[in-house]
Amino acid sequence: MRTAHTSPLRPKLSILLLPIVALGLLWGCSGEKSKSEPNDGTQRGTTTTTSDAAIVDYLRQQIDVATPQEAPEACYKEYSTAEGYGAMQEQLWELWRKANADRLATQPWSLNSPNALVWKIPQSEEMQLRLFAKGTKPASGYPLFINLHGGGRYPAEPGPWTSEINEQEWYTLMSFTDRYANSPALYFVPRMADDRKGRWHYAPQRTAFRRAYQLAVLRGDADPDRVYLTGISEGGYGSFRLGLFMPDYFAAVGPLAAAIESLELAENLRNVAFRFDVGERDYEYDRILNAMDWRDKLSELAKANTEDFVHEANIVAGHGHTIPYLTIPPWLSEHKRRVYPKHLSYTYYNIDDGFSDGVYYLGFGGIKHSSDARLHLDVRHEGNSFDVQTKLLRGTAQGSLTLYVDHVDFTKPIVVKHNGQVIFSEVLRPNKGVMAEAIARFGDPKRIFPAKVMIPL
Repeated sequence: MRTAHTSPLRPKLSILLLPIVALGLLWGCSGEKSKSEPNDGTQRGTTTTTSDAAIVDYLRQQIDVATPQEAPEACYKEYSTAEGYGAMQEQLWELWRKANADRLATQPWSLNSPNALVWKIPQSEEMQLRLFAKGTKPASGYPLFINLHGGGRYPAEPGPWTSEINEQEWYTLMSFTDRYANSPALYFVPRMADDRKGRWHYAPQRTAFRRAYQLAVLRGDADPDRVYLTGISEGGYGSFRLGLFMPDYFAAVGPLAAAIESLELAENLRNVAFRFDVGERDYEYDRILNAMDWRDKLSELAKANTEDFVHEANIVAGHGHTIPYLTIPPWLSEHKRRVYPKHLSYTYYNIDDGFSDGVYYLGFGGIKHSSDARLHLDVRHEGNSFDVQTKLLRGTAQGSLTLYVDHVDFTKPIVVKHNGQVIFSEVLRPNKGVMAEAIARFGDPKRIFPAKVMIPL
């Protein structure tokens, strides 16, 4: 049985393990060593308390990082009771807020400003954006809509913001915010950061959208369980691809006038409500054919999984590429996010320029992969039991998968199966290190996970 950063309540000491423990103490904060030493996760020796300042410094260093590092090693030896770990979660969330103090103070964020805000994002890109708030903000925060304009890629443009098409599409989309029949709402409407690249799913854009989520939640402007993604044409393709890649941040996704070709990743939509609208005469790039394929695939999955794959596929009669756009936000806003679903399916893959670092309650930082790797993951959670199935579809994927444990009875054993074999059956204690690590990975107040089990691949 194999795990890391977990603590059985009854220590299992052996003479053979003592030299390894001593070596582990010398290694200090080494993330690799902590994953396997000691193998049963038992705490030994004197507990070292990590200062709040050290945790804040760690969290600050992980902001906008694609693959966050593990927390300081001593954090993983600071435990809470099975009943009282909520206080530790609240403490760490406040430390995350402190870690973000500079970002909150300096990152442009102004609701209903007449001028565009400009964010610096990775790869030396800059993104213009506008924030539009409607109605009275609820106590839990606004429903947040990330809304992506159409247009696309224009390699011959002389500069990043010179495409008249992208500029006009952005202004058109902004004009819709007053016309959508939903309130209260907060709209995050970015402009394409580089017209010569012209895609919404690339790494700099993914960073920007995670940042928008995190800042909106930290400011109290957004409900973390009511964040939505939509877009038109190129923005529809972007929301389609991002919905498949990072579904765990969204309650619902709604591409318009777009449908990608491949159906291979359809199961990634198991726990996010999904609606797409495509005109019946939208023949360019096989959009209507792809849309009909997706309609049939999602219908098939929904019939086989009656509680999952909530979706609506609309083939809009009498329309080509231009369709009615204003009905999508009210539909999206009917749905709330599934944070810790009982059944999770996800294909781990390269979206073009990178792999996900984690979705829902899975972490991928320990996976070593080839650039063409595809690894299908299926997790079923019931009570204190987790049944994990992994299947390599393409390329190579080795290392370990992180299973974050929550929504369990921590006074009783946690049982984890991997491909039919029990690999872990122990009582776990919630610990500070895993909570800090989860915050660094997701920046999400609903995913401050108390414990984890490492699953060798």
